[in-house]
Amino acid sequence: MGFKSSMITVNNQPAERVSDRVLLEHLGFGHYEAAGETTLEDCLLPMDESINIGYYNNHLIICDDYLLSDRLERLKGFAQLSDYERTLSSLFPQSEILTTSCHSGINLHMYTLIQNDERKRFKAITSESPVMEYGELLEEEKKIYAQSAMINGKRVFKNGENTYDCTEDQLMEAFTFGVAKRHLGVMISTGEDEQLMSATIFRKYRRVGAITTSINKAPIHAKPSDKATEPRQTALVIPIGTAPRRSLLQRFMRKLGLR
Repeated sequence: MGFKSSMITVNNQPAERVSDRVLLEHLGFGHYEAAGETTLEDCLLPMDESINIGYYNNHLIICDDYLLSDRLERLKGFAQLSDYERTLSSLFPQSEILTTSCHSGINLHMYTLIQNDERKRFKAITSESPVMEYGELLEEEKKIYAQSAMINGKRVFKNGENTYDCTEDQLMEAFTFGVAKRHLGVMISTGEDEQLMSATIFRKYRRVGAITTSINKAPIHAKPSDKATEPRQTALVIPIGTAPRRSLLQRFMRKLGLR
């Protein structure tokens, strides 16, 4: 079992924001009802098939519990837009729409950026599949790749001790949250994120009559494997000037009562 998180962020918010109800209806969740308030620390890993909506750094944040982002698996080509991306592009024209996802069980990290109804970037990698990508590197990615080197024909990354012994999939949190910082302005799982994770209110919406369960769908391009049954400890590149903070994996374990 491993933790899974997915988040969709939208920049360039209009002066009059689209209401939660309009947003839910357009995204196909008109049958969802309000289920109280929460924080990103809890709704980033909700495990309850909920849609959670909030704002931070003047950006819309949707934590979708893979209800939307799993549709990226069914794209016929990386340049194609999913239905939810087209919907958000229509509701928020001229905005960047960024989806970031990760799954610790197979070291998946995936992110995709669209702007003006056009895919600008797509990347996905797992411990069992090579990098699949489309478009030009984002500036946020370039900073992480600067910590890598080609050794014996294989790209490896520095760990905390400045040794090149991390594979690209092991930098799951570094890539996922490094790219998410493009919109959030802070890096999740570091000392920068206290206000975002714990003090920003999100509104939770759930299907009427829903029972809290854990979604266990296979992520994009995943292959069946015994390795996917246990969380992997991933390496996290901490930006200069930030203090270490508990990782997303540690938060997931605490949520399950394992810590």
